[in-house]
Amino acid sequence: MFFEAGAFYFVYLAVFGGIVGILVATLISKMKDKSYEEKLKPIRFFFVVLVILEITKIYALITINEALHPLRYPIVFCSIILYAWPLFSFKHNRFSEAAKSLAVLPSMAAGLVFLVMPGNIAPAQLYATGSNLSGFFVYALAAHSFFFHILMIGMGVYILAVRIYTIQKNNYYSAFLAMSSYLAIATVISLYIRNNISIFGPQSGQLGFLYNEVGYIPGQLLLIALLFAIYFAIHKLAGKNTETRA
Repeated sequence: MFFEAGAFYFVYLAVFGGIVGILVATLISKMKDKSYEEKLKPIRFFFVVLVILEITKIYALITINEALHPLRYPIVFCSIILYAWPLFSFKHNRFSEAAKSLAVLPSMAAGLVFLVMPGNIAPAQLYATGSNLSGFFVYALAAHSFFFHILMIGMGVYILAVRIYTIQKNNYYSAFLAMSSYLAIATVISLYIRNNISIFGPQSGQLGFLYNEVGYIPGQLLLIALLFAIYFAIHKLAGKNTETRA
């Protein structure tokens, strides 16, 4: 849990929460009355920034550890924005609305999950596990993680605030289908590599209680049913009746 990282966690949370908070508040203020195309420009910019940071991180991890753990693959749940953002921010296509939905509620949830359960992120925690990481890279990796996940939350707020995506009463199905598709893909990959590709893997620490109780595949089916109920409830209770902007 977050409190296990001690003061290190709160310092990083304050620094990167403040940076992202100011960025997002400024963007919302400046972009809320702009054209739809203009509103997409910050998302394109941050997509490029995150891709560069992700490539740098992966290269450094492989260089240091001579391997890349599956939970560091850029297709885990927290990397979902790297696939969702370009599907709607560069050119509209048949997947754009579903991609927007992934960039909002699931991405914000993923960011919050990290903030509650950041794992061994403080230097003292990493050294205690015998990690090969040391020195500057320990702090750089933590900075990357905090910036990445807090930005997921912030840009989800931005997308809703400037109405790039609107939660409507009738668009819950595409949102549910997009999230369920990711869960299915993560399940197949996890079973194929016999390791966890995300929190939805068979040895998941977060969802282990469910899989231990009902089994892995039945647990995934229950998650899909729960996803439908959550999306249906949110969209029906909080959704608007307006048409989604293409």
